Parts: sequence; structure tokens; C-alpha cells
Amino acid sequence: MDKFERLKRLWSSITGRLVLGVIVVHLILTPLLFYGILLIVERSFESRFVDQVRNNTQLYVELLQHIVEDDDAQRRADFLYEAKISGDVVYAEFIDTDGEVVRADVVGLEEELSFREDFEFGERDDQVYFIAAPLFSEDGRQRLGFLRLGYDELSVQAQ
Repeated sequence: MDKFERLKRLWSSITGRLVLGVIVVHLILTPLLFYGILLIVERSFESRFVDQVRNNTQLYVELLQHIVEDDDAQRRADFLYEAKISGDVVYAEFIDTDGEVVRADVVGLEEELSFREDFEFGERDDQVYFIAAPLFSEDGRQRLGFLRLGYDELSVQAQ
């Protein structure tokens, strides 16, 4: 009983109450802090993904611009095909100013995806981040068309 008496005296003292208060505060704040850090890391991954997608899309636009100006339909199709098989691009199409659509179709990877541009990561539950970018001529005066790409979001969602 001596142990219980000491424990009872500890909890009735100011020191014991301070220790109990510190323990309770830690039990409440530690999960909140952990959840907050996880949320920040998740948003950071999503933000980095969107930034990388925008940079890659701009690079594809600059590379495709010269092919479109050369007016070579086969090279356009080859470019979109290579973009689709080389990485995270799961949807690729180019629409010129006449409305002609060139789409990358990879045998065995055809999916029924319909383009609907995303403005945030995971905006729709389709696991694809769609982005469209206009193509302009070298001098920037003439619009050549639009490049539409869809990137796989699953790699970021898995992290």
C-alpha cells in the first residue's frame, strides 16, 4: 500500500498535476501534429507533380512547334506516340486550327479517356491530370493549335 500512498500524494501535489497536464497535452497534440505534417507533405508532392507536368507540357509544346510548322502529319503522330510511351503521359492529342485531331494510339494501351482539363490535382476521380497548351508560330503571331496531354496521377497518389 505504500506505493499507492506515494502515487496518491504525487497526483494531489502541484508537480503531479503538472506532469499529468503535460502528458494529456502531448497525447492530444502529437496526433494533430503528425496529421498536419502528413498533410503538408502530401500537398507538397501534389504541387511538385503539377509544376513538373506544366514544365513538361511546355517542353512538349516547344518541341512540337517545329514539327507543326513543317506541316508533317506523320511526324506529329510519331511525336505524340513517343510522348505517350516514354513516360507518365497516358493521353496525347494535337488539334490544329482547322480542327483536325491527331491522337497517339498505342496498341494495347488504348483507354477510353475523354479530355477535360484539370486545374487541381485529383480534381476528378479519373487518376489522370489533363492539361492543354496552345501552340503558336515561332514569332508568336499565329496560333497553330492545341496540345492536350493527360498525365498519370497514380504515382503521386501511391506516395
